[in-house]
Amino acid sequence: MKSLLAIATGILFAGVSAHGMATSRVGPDSLHGRPTVEQGDWPKGIVAIPRHESRVFSVWVNGNENFYFKANLRDINEMIALFSLARMRDHELILKQGTPKDAAFMKQSHAYNVNLQILAGISLGYVRGKEIKEAKTHEPKLTIHLTPKQATDWAGKINIPENIILSSEFDAFKSSRKRPQRNTWFTEVQFDNGKPAVDFSKNVQ
Repeated sequence: MKSLLAIATGILFAGVSAHGMATSRVGPDSLHGRPTVEQGDWPKGIVAIPRHESRVFSVWVNGNENFYFKANLRDINEMIALFSLARMRDHELILKQGTPKDAAFMKQSHAYNVNLQILAGISLGYVRGKEIKEAKTHEPKLTIHLTPKQATDWAGKINIPENIILSSEFDAFKSSRKRPQRNTWFTEVQFDNGKPAVDFSKNVQ
């Protein structure tokens, strides 16, 4: 009995440790021979961006997934178009000024100018658990870093679809669509089949 208990405890702790691990990947999928796998709690279609050939680096940590790209104007327009087609409520695009610091993980450093953040799984459940008043969607965000010269040269050349919610540090890029204000509502749910109603990935608490 003691040996069985020890084995069960070991499996439990092994499972917990696995959730705390971070993994990274260098380069696009073509270097690894297999495409990035779409996760069950990702918005439908968003996986097309991590599969983009301009990807240089990615880090996966407890559902907080970050993909980094070294993109030219054509790549940026392709990724914005793919982003706008993903099935989610808020398509938030952020244009930032300047050159970001290189993406780094385990002493590896890679230059980039585009970042896609997907918040899901454990990380999304943790963030949602801290919210009380405003019900945020925490859907994937696409961030593009531009130098002042690029912002000037590419003004009118970067295509912004109508459903994009744009946050820009440049006057040349503007959008009328704003992020909607959503409030949190509380209720009590009881299922006749006796199954639990709690599901942290869907924000049922």
